[in-house]
Amino acid sequence: MNNTKSTIKCILIGGIAAGTVSLIPIINFLNLFFMMLMGFGGALSVYLLIKENKKIKTSDALLTGLLSGAVGGFILGVFIYIVISNITPEKIEAIISTAKIFSSNIEDEMDMFFQNGNLKIMARKIIAFLIFFSMISGAIGGFISKSLFQKKDG
Repeated sequence: MNNTKSTIKCILIGGIAAGTVSLIPIINFLNLFFMMLMGFGGALSVYLLIKENKKIKTSDALLTGLLSGAVGGFILGVFIYIVISNITPEKIEAIISTAKIFSSNIEDEMDMFFQNGNLKIMARKIIAFLIFFSMISGAIGGFISKSLFQKKDG
């Protein structure tokens, strides 16, 4: 890569944009489709990098997209963890009583799920997968962006 500062700036812009947009209700459902917003963030990062450097290698596009996806996934993961960490026992009871309407024997299963920090452990695992898939999606978005926006020689 020609300019490391330029690359880091592009990665941060794409990652922060993807992570921030992922926090918006309704729009965040696009992440259910292969972390699509993280892919868009990776594509944005590579697009900006191409505008500054004109010619980049495929490996640079993949790495830029991957790191952008990591930034976006980290932002989304931190937000999810904060939300889950603020679930109080009262809120858990409300969830369980609402769930009883649909299934009378769900209380035992949900009690086990919410006890002993199981929710936080599961949240950490889900966030790790979220960041991993954000990185893959960002790399794919970066590759597609390079293919679309970089002019071919000859």
